Amino acid sequence: MTTLVLSQLLNGVQYGVLLFLLAAGLTLVFGIMSFVNLTHGHEAWFTDPERLAKAIVMAGRD
Repeated sequence: MTTLVLSQLLNGVQYGVLLFLLAAGLTLVFGIMSFVNLTHGHEAWFTDPERLAKAIVMAGRD
């Protein structure tokens, strides 16, 4: 029983470290290199289904 708990604890720590490394890498890429600014995602067509649907319907009428 204690080996199972210890094993799960270590798995959780490893997963947490993995997520930290992923987040730190993305922060370096997007922050320092100014590669992509994801904070303006609300302006994209795919995030606004109503506008996208209207554009598709209007494009079909031509």
